[in-house]
Amino acid sequence: MAKARSKLHSRRVQKIVLDDSQRLLDAAAQLIDPSSGLPDWRRISQVVGVTPVMCRNMYNKIKLRGARKKNWTGLELQRLTNALNNVREERDSRWQIIAQLVGSRSPTQCLHKAQRQGFVSVQPRPKYTQ
Repeated sequence: MAKARSKLHSRRVQKIVLDDSQRLLDAAAQLIDPSSGLPDWRRISQVVGVTPVMCRNMYNKIKLRGARKKNWTGLELQRLTNALNNVREERDSRWQIIAQLVGSRSPTQCLHKAQRQGFVSVQPRPKYTQ
């Protein structure tokens, strides 16, 4: 039981650290991964002091605060289609890149729209066996 509490406590502490969103934005602007052109979350996490996943999630929340929540426009659908055709499927950061190309939607919104439109199939997560 004490172990679960310590994890919860560390998460709260990490969220408090992320309240300094300007430091996160500055680090993301400076520390770009040359191979992908996207922020290098591993290096950014060392600057900010939280995990890479937390940095990426907070960054997306900050940058996409004004992401559209209404119906997709024809232009957005066209941008989504073009992005799907131009971004390789095997890239780890595929949906982040696609969202940047669409410009007005989050990575999750792009993924869900592509699935609903039938552009990509919904694949179940692989079961891990040992």
